[in-house]
Amino acid sequence: MTPRLPNHQPVIALVVFVGLLCIRAAPPVIPEREYEIHFVGPITAAGEKYLIEGLVDQDPEVRFWIDRPTQSALARTTVHLDQAALQEVITPSGLVIGYMGLLSEDPTVPVEGPARASFPVYIDAGDPTIDAPRYLQAKTAWFAAHKPSGSPLIDQ
Repeated sequence: MTPRLPNHQPVIALVVFVGLLCIRAAPPVIPEREYEIHFVGPITAAGEKYLIEGLVDQDPEVRFWIDRPTQSALARTTVHLDQAALQEVITPSGLVIGYMGLLSEDPTVPVEGPARASFPVYIDAGDPTIDAPRYLQAKTAWFAAHKPSGSPLIDQ
């Protein structure tokens, strides 16, 4: 006669086994990257549509926020976003990327382009009819000063 296990031991063994399987099956954690994207000129409805398509093409699980008053967008993703590929998708809408870079520096990702530290900041003084043109003028001047060679930026 073989010895019988108490009723709870097989259940405990099964729970431990399933738990170990779940730990091994967990996907690796990929760090998220946050990109900021600034555009030359206003973001139209068509530009927003093309921008969304371009971001989703590169990462179907991308999360993004579009801010029309500041002509900018934020994108949170686990992949490297390709600025040239995104520009190619949004070009039919007339939207032009002036600056695209990581919001916070990640030493594992090569960052190209000008440093973000000097980029103008939208200052809300309470009157959008004055604040928006002032910000657009500061951005235009910044883009002109930091324009890389071969950039698709339009000289204004």
